[in-house]
Amino acid sequence: MDIQEHSVYYCLMNLRLEMVVEGRVEHTGEGLCDDIKKIIQILLDSHTIKRENIMSIGISYPGFVEEEKLLLKKGPNINISNLSLEDLRDELGINIYVGNEARLAAFAESIIGVSKDYMNSIYISIKEGIGAGIILDKRYYTGSSESAGEIGHMVVKKDGKLCNCGNKGCVEAYLSINSLIESFNKVSHQRVNNLDELFAVYDENIVEQKLVLKEYLEYLAVLINNAFLIFDPDCVIIGGKMSEYQEKIEVLIKDIMTQYSCGMLKTDRNLEFSALGYKASKYGAALRGLEEIMKLA
Repeated sequence: MDIQEHSVYYCLMNLRLEMVVEGRVEHTGEGLCDDIKKIIQILLDSHTIKRENIMSIGISYPGFVEEEKLLLKKGPNINISNLSLEDLRDELGINIYVGNEARLAAFAESIIGVSKDYMNSIYISIKEGIGAGIILDKRYYTGSSESAGEIGHMVVKKDGKLCNCGNKGCVEAYLSINSLIESFNKVSHQRVNNLDELFAVYDENIVEQKLVLKEYLEYLAVLINNAFLIFDPDCVIIGGKMSEYQEKIEVLIKDIMTQYSCGMLKTDRNLEFSALGYKASKYGAALRGLEEIMKLA
């Protein structure tokens, strides 16, 4: 399950790693635990599976988690925080596993996606927020307090734009989807509400629009190059919603990356785009549960 601001996206995956069913439910006023129970009931009612055949529930959350405590701790872009799922696990009698959205997406890409042939990779999730999943030696890295990868809240501009976390000048304030749309609308005669609309009306011959996209990609190039300098990964992956627009940005972003002349940057920097798209974190959540099952087998 992939927890987002307004909805829960879910899927049913079998042991062959095939996504059998996909769906979405809006958040109810009853809370996330009731949303999860509703999804399970939908699967039981609509498909020929028995409750006892549900081996685990994997949950992707866009923020800080404490995996051992099944705690969804804090997400600056979602109104669900400090929620433990331990009681729900006991009530359902089904193992539950939780993880950070970008981390799980990175894990899925490293197992069945674009980085499956690499040992070390960094996945950058670009959605309403910005996060990263770090894969080192085919294991995802969580850090000492399970907060590794919160690159969206690194400061790139002192006293810059206000971020949802309360700080100023964070990466997220410049690289989130909402930030790009807001900047584009300031120079566009036609207001857009999402990336589909933005790239549909984008005209590189209009200088103001071209400059907005160029500045956005310059910040992204800085972030990618910094990831290569810090971790020296085999590849950096652009994921999240932005990965769907590879044809629109790939040439531009790679060109901007080459303009940075730091002699410490390796020349063969592999920039990839997510192969799993919007399904990456759902796959990662399911794979996380399967991983634990295999340990217990």
